[in-house]
Amino acid sequence: MKLGKKLLHEPGLIELMTKNIDNINFMTNYKSAYKDAGVIFMGVGNPEKNNSSANLRNVYSVAIQIAEAIEKFVL
Repeated sequence: MKLGKKLLHEPGLIELMTKNIDNINFMTNYKSAYKDAGVIFMGVGNPEKNNSSANLRNVYSVAIQIAEAIEKFVL
């Protein structure tokens, strides 16, 4: 994403990220990322289940990581 590759489909997101790229940090070490964050944006894949409903397993997994790692209130 830091290189401008479109990995997410959200209308207007790429333009917003490009405009604010100097204020955005992309990290793979989530504990470091959460340490000083005021806002955490989760970008995870959520494939469909067989019945076409959203499979939220990845969302829940990241939410648990965040809850276990944060040391202060964040949005």
